[in-house]
Amino acid sequence: RSALSALVESVGAEWSIQDGELQVRVPTGGTAETAVKLTPESGLIDSPQQTEAGVEVVSLLQPTISPGRRFVLESRDFKGVYRAKEVRHEGDSGWGQPFYTHIVGVPVEA
Repeated sequence: RSALSALVESVGAEWSIQDGELQVRVPTGGTAETAVKLTPESGLIDSPQQTEAGVEVVSLLQPTISPGRRFVLESRDFKGVYRAKEVRHEGDSGWGQPFYTHIVGVPVEA
């Protein structure tokens, strides 16, 4: 792990393992998958929040979003293309439990 991190960081990239596959990419790049659109009409919950880590977004469950995937964010305060840096899906099969996706995104360079 430390050797891989050192190698990848030496060329300005980052790595993670998603669905059992190694992903290596530049920090502001994303996967080749089509970007997911997040708007109030598509399940965006409340307003995204800007933090030191990036923009924090909560939406109704978006199971196709995983770290590295791009998303287009359109809200009152944010518009742009972001890469999911952190993703946490929340849900339970019990009645009355929320099914949300929590995302920390970073802007994608144009």
